[in-house]
Amino acid sequence: MFCPTCGQEALEQTNFCQYCAHPLYPGATDPHRAIVHYAGFWHRFAAFIIDEFLTYFVVVGAEAVMGAMLGMDIGWRRVLSGGKQTGAVFAWNFTVGTLIHWLYWAGMESSAYQATLGKMALGLKVTDLQGEPISFSRATGRYFGKIISGLFLGLGFLMAGWTEKKQALHDIMAGTLVVKKPEI
Repeated sequence: MFCPTCGQEALEQTNFCQYCAHPLYPGATDPHRAIVHYAGFWHRFAAFIIDEFLTYFVVVGAEAVMGAMLGMDIGWRRVLSGGKQTGAVFAWNFTVGTLIHWLYWAGMESSAYQATLGKMALGLKVTDLQGEPISFSRATGRYFGKIISGLFLGLGFLMAGWTEKKQALHDIMAGTLVVKKPEI
């Protein structure tokens, strides 16, 4: 089968052309062909807000429990009374927060759900350019690529508003798409 958009020979049994990500269909006359709808900036932003709200409580709870187990004052009483966190407490909180966020995003997006809870709530999922699930290592690269997307006033995230396939910079780097799940 050849891609009708770029003319390259496409792999059998794939949903998208591996060169240009154009949707491929079993036959030109198939009335049940799948149409891919890419998730734009605002849908992705809303999913992010849901995910951040949920992970905030997990992170704060984990910092408190693990800090108490290690005999560290995580700083809530100190911060509320106007004190400052020590460097060790800040480093601990940063490490725990980063670890939880990474495992949540990479784990959920590489799972059978292909989405975080926020993306699931909005009917979105993460795929590779062929429409297939992504591996944990690709999801990890996508997660840490968000650091680069956030540089320069978040321009890498805003790219999802104007690129052809609604890809943010970290999606382009990881070779991923965020798509709307087909309605059944």
